[in-house]
Amino acid sequence: MHRYLYRCPVCRTTSPVRHSPAALTAEGDHHRQALHDGHHPDGERSGEVDDLDLVARLHARLTDTYANIHDPKGSG
Repeated sequence: MHRYLYRCPVCRTTSPVRHSPAALTAEGDHHRQALHDGHHPDGERSGEVDDLDLVARLHARLTDTYANIHDPKGSG
């Protein structure tokens, strides 16, 4: 399974993991439109998790780990 992240260096935020290029594109478009009036921040990055830096890879691994934790109450 491929995992993708969008990273904005201006806001210093990293998106949650996305599982398709289309979802990644939508994430970046939404972020730019909502916070930067459609402008592309200098240094923004997006791509497969393993192509990104250590912090982005760590974020993705933690997200995957916490998403797979079983809820004993049965609601997730």
